[in-house]
Amino acid sequence: VYLVVEPKLDEPAWPDLRARIDRALKLRGGTVDRIVLVAPGALPRTTSGKLQRRAVAESLAATPGR
Repeated sequence: VYLVVEPKLDEPAWPDLRARIDRALKLRGGTVDRIVLVAPGALPRTTSGKLQRRAVAESLAATPGR
């Protein structure tokens, strides 16, 4: 399971955000394989604004370790 987030924070704040997300998940018993932060607007969307989940999954599969 990957968690993909488009934070509204500046990129220098991302490591702290990733750590806070990880801690919050662990406190609630949740786990993910990877937390991926991407720039706002970077995730592909349909013309109606829906997230193109398959395109996101394919992109993540093509970039291991990101």
